[in-house]
Amino acid sequence: MGRKLGVMMKKSLFLICFVLLGFLAFSQNMSIESFRCLDNDLSARVAKLKDINGELCALIRLNTPERGFEFSGCNVEKTEQKTGEIWVFVSPGVKFITIKHRDFGAIINYPFPESIKSGYAYEMKLRTARIKQIIEESITEQYLIIESNTPDAKIFINNEYAGRNSAMKLLSLFEEHSYRVEAPLYHTKEGKIKLNENQKSTLQIDLDPAFGYLKVNTSPVEGAEIEINGRLQEGKTPFFSQELASGIYNVQAFMPMYTSQPLEVSVRDGDTTEITINLVSTIASVEISCQDKDVEIYIDGSYRCKGVFSASLGEGLHQLELKKDRHRSFRKNFTVKSSQPYKENLPALEPITGKLNLNSTPYGAKIFIDDKSYGETPILIPEILVGKHELRLEKSGYNTLYEQINIEEGKIAKYDLVLKEKAVKEKVKQESKPVKETPQPAPEKEKEEKEQKPHRPTEWKFSLGGGYVLDNGAKDDFSGTGINLGMKLKCNPGALAGFGFFASADMLYLNSNQNAKTYYQSLADEFVTNDSYDYYKITLPHYYDFPILLGVNYDLKLSKQFRITAQAGAGLNIYHATSEKHKYTIDGNTSSKIVTNPINTGTALQFGLGVELFKFLNLGADYYQFSKPNASKLIIKLSFNF
Repeated sequence: MGRKLGVMMKKSLFLICFVLLGFLAFSQNMSIESFRCLDNDLSARVAKLKDINGELCALIRLNTPERGFEFSGCNVEKTEQKTGEIWVFVSPGVKFITIKHRDFGAIINYPFPESIKSGYAYEMKLRTARIKQIIEESITEQYLIIESNTPDAKIFINNEYAGRNSAMKLLSLFEEHSYRVEAPLYHTKEGKIKLNENQKSTLQIDLDPAFGYLKVNTSPVEGAEIEINGRLQEGKTPFFSQELASGIYNVQAFMPMYTSQPLEVSVRDGDTTEITINLVSTIASVEISCQDKDVEIYIDGSYRCKGVFSASLGEGLHQLELKKDRHRSFRKNFTVKSSQPYKENLPALEPITGKLNLNSTPYGAKIFIDDKSYGETPILIPEILVGKHELRLEKSGYNTLYEQINIEEGKIAKYDLVLKEKAVKEKVKQESKPVKETPQPAPEKEKEEKEQKPHRPTEWKFSLGGGYVLDNGAKDDFSGTGINLGMKLKCNPGALAGFGFFASADMLYLNSNQNAKTYYQSLADEFVTNDSYDYYKITLPHYYDFPILLGVNYDLKLSKQFRITAQAGAGLNIYHATSEKHKYTIDGNTSSKIVTNPINTGTALQFGLGVELFKFLNLGADYYQFSKPNASKLIIKLSFNF
């Protein structure tokens, strides 16, 4: 029994070795020789195949004349059989690929030696070893292989779908077989074939295009949109179409303010048909004006300007609308004809008004509505614009009264206002018997003072101006006289009476002063006293100050047309001096030197005093103290309010 067991073990061992050897021989029939990236190969980008994530696939070009391979183990999107190679489209970023063949075995999970990138092409050289088999039985069938380079070509063998761009089928030798190759926008090719028993039959069938291209230009201008058979195309003229099936097409161009006629165009196989469409201008000059220059003008629902509209409009019907606050709008339609100027002058808009019946106690108070004088109370104003207005009543010996009034269309707004007499403190002396005044409760007095306090609206002012900078003569400051340009934004809240706030930005440009000239002349004199110096010249620097300030201001109103102003502020100063240029000659040899001064920053203080005339003109003096440079500046300034 032991002997029998030994024999069985020997047989089993032999069988295992045979299977292993067979497997090794099987697996060694296919191997990968090399793998590299083809940087200049654009095949993947031309194919424009995308994976399920919408990313452009990478292309692996497998160099082998063999067919019948299967690919797995990664995101293989598509395979194409080409002459001498196989195209494998994969998703970018894959790490492995498995290649199988019924005759050559398999390569399991081959790791790519480099990263697979979107839109790139790679070359994989595959080596195979085919085992030759001796077939003693008679051959009754043979292979038919059909290939096509036409994009998306479908191959049919005996009216059965066999593949896309390449097909292989084992067919009988004793029959005539039919084939057909077709693709969109290509002429179909078909035929019949009998197979040769000695070798496979290979057909290369490339289809003739059944399409052409269309190029459209427009004159005298480009940039028109194109319709082909009523469908709007992507892009504007000059326009080059994609593939168009051969035939007759209706082409038309569209462009604002132009018109054109449709054209019938014939597109032929493999040709590019070029046409030019003439655009006819439909533009005409339009001028619309209104007697009221503050009226807003709208054309076709869009705001254009105030007062006068002058531009070019396309031919056709347009809508005009005039608008102004508290006025009745005006609308009309007008027609513009090609190359015919359109001109129209319209009257001012009708104001929307109401009536005002105004009286005061005592009467005879001066009336100001929105700072415009309307005489004295009592008064009946027959026409006044609707809406809210600021009313001010003034009378000598009485507190100024501020009131907001509202006017409604077609109605009489009635106001009967009471002016309060100004409080006068005086001692009443009666030699006979003093009269004791009854004291008022403190809360009532406080309430009365609040009621007598006038409301002051918030006042904003923006100023632009400039002035003359005086030389302060500072020892360590070389800047002298110069000019100033600046701007200031002021805000005077009503609650703070004459107090307010301001923000300003200035620029000071100054020449070198006498201190600088004396200093640099002393340097030159040192050189000149030396006999070796034949010539010495220096270009003095110029100085810039850019103070940016925040501060407070106070306005003392003496009359409607005259105010005294004062302000104080602090902030940042940006200081810079231009380069110094030295040129000198020593024993006939000329040399030069440039000294570049850096940009410095420091603090800035400012104090100012001035007068305001007629609400728009300011005349004053501003004093500046800068830390860098350590200097003070006095500016005589003139500015204008906006």
